[in-house]
Amino acid sequence: TTQENLDKAKAGVCADINGVVTSLSVKQGAIVTKGAPLLVVESSDHLKVNADISKYDIGKIETGQKADIIIAGNTYTGTVTEIKRLAVTDASDKATVTVSIHIDNPDEKVFLGIEAEVNIYTEEKEDSLVISKEALYSDDAGDYCYAIVDGVIVRQDITVGISSDSLVEVLDGLNEGAVVITD
Repeated sequence: TTQENLDKAKAGVCADINGVVTSLSVKQGAIVTKGAPLLVVESSDHLKVNADISKYDIGKIETGQKADIIIAGNTYTGTVTEIKRLAVTDASDKATVTVSIHIDNPDEKVFLGIEAEVNIYTEEKEDSLVISKEALYSDDAGDYCYAIVDGVIVRQDITVGISSDSLVEVLDGLNEGAVVITD
C-alpha cells in the first residue's frame, strides 16, 4: 500500500477537466493527508457569464435565448441557461436577478473573473421599420415622432413594437424612407 501511495504521489495531481488553477491550498513540498484539498481548478471548457438584470428587464429574459458576450474586445455567442429565483441587492441598493449565460465556444482569449458586456436577444424581427430611440416621444395621446413632410416638420402619431437600447420598431404611422428628426 505504501508503495502504491508513493507511486501515485510521484505521478502528481491530474484534473479530469481542462481548466485554470485559481487557488492553491498547500505549498510545494508540504506533507498533506489523504483527501486534503490541494487546489481549485476552474473549468475552461464550460464557461459562463453571470449578468445582473433589473426588475424592469427580467420579465423579458427566458432560458434558451441567444446572447452576444464581449470579453476583452472579443465577441462570443452564448445561451441563457439559468435564471436565479432570488434577487440580490447591487451596489446602488437596487434589486437585480442573476442570469447565467453559457459561452458556446470559449477560447484562450476568455479571461476568468473579468467583466463582460452581454446583449441578450429577447425578441427578433426581420425587415422591420425602425427609428432611433432619440426620435421617439410620448404623451397622453400616445407615441409619436417628428418627420419632415414636403419641407415642413410634422408630428407623426405612430404605433411602436419591440425596442432595443437604441432602436424602436414602428408598426404603423410612418412609411419607409420618411425623414425623422432626432433632435
